[in-house]
Amino acid sequence: MTAASLASLLAKPLFLTMPLLLLLIDGWATAWKLRGREAAALLPEKLPLAAIAATFVGLTIWAQRSIGATELVTATLPERLAHGVVSYWRYLFMQVWPVHLSVFYPYLPTSMGAGAVVLAGLAAVTAACWSLRQRWPAGLFGWLWFCIALVPMAGFVQAGSQGYADRFSLLPSVGLVVVLVFSLPARWAARRRTIAWAGSLAALLLVVLTERRLTLWQSTVPLLEDALQTAPDDYALHNNVALAYLRQGQLRTAASHFRRATELNPQYLPAIQDGYDAYRAVRDLAGAVGLLEGVVQRDPTNAYAQDLLGITLASTGRIAESVSHFRAAVRLDPASAAYQDHLAQAQAATRPAASAPATAPAPASGE
Repeated sequence: MTAASLASLLAKPLFLTMPLLLLLIDGWATAWKLRGREAAALLPEKLPLAAIAATFVGLTIWAQRSIGATELVTATLPERLAHGVVSYWRYLFMQVWPVHLSVFYPYLPTSMGAGAVVLAGLAAVTAACWSLRQRWPAGLFGWLWFCIALVPMAGFVQAGSQGYADRFSLLPSVGLVVVLVFSLPARWAARRRTIAWAGSLAALLLVVLTERRLTLWQSTVPLLEDALQTAPDDYALHNNVALAYLRQGQLRTAASHFRRATELNPQYLPAIQDGYDAYRAVRDLAGAVGLLEGVVQRDPTNAYAQDLLGITLASTGRIAESVSHFRAAVRLDPASAAYQDHLAQAQAATRPAASAPATAPAPASGE
């Protein structure tokens, strides 16, 4: 068991709660009648698994922090707790009614009020299952399995920019299946043929729905475009869609998604640079100017965008207009020699020529 637990954690840290899940199995096997020494005797065999799980908790948090995955979402501790609690309702709903599925669900702010309401509901269900543990032991087991197995994936410790993920429900859903199966009336056992037909029809329906979803996974663009239906205002998703179109050579479509990404997050430099490059590649300088003007309008403190807008305006002959943007870039980042050089060139180009005409700043690298 120890070797199997270690192997599973090396593959993916989904089984961090395995020691607790094994205790649940012990409780169910004895119809929750363990008392005192009997219950204490089950703990030593779980301690090695608990030690391994604790080690992997530390390693996982360290690994996620080392690559910056824990910094992709900025949220206070109360907000994360509220989000984690509400995640339980989200995953429950997904199991009962799997609609609007997506490859990516963005992390959305969650109010403390919503978290308190869901927490009260979870507590009420837990209390009901506990009160029925003798007559319905599988109910308490399945519900607690779902609640405990979901803890590492609920979002209490956020890693990545996703709010939820379908794959996170695989292990917790085992408990819900147990609740469903052991809730069926005993008299249904005599109706095996009816149950077999009903199960076959349900399985066929799920196969059809799965087949429809699988068509989206055959190519990156349809998959990400489908995700946009669920999260139309996620800047990172728009950026990824743009990159997918870029790889297919559809530069104008890519540029429009880069532009949308900059509208949603004017501080996201990759979308600014890639969108700028895409517009330049299709010789749409007006589009490039529009993208950068939108960025500096939403975020006037973006020195990089100010400088790049100045370069673009100067390359179209609007040198006088570029000076103000170069000045803004220098004011925001006075240590940049490149910004100071661009300002000096633009100012020289606007003065009356003494001997030789001055030239506008060179286009930014990567164009």
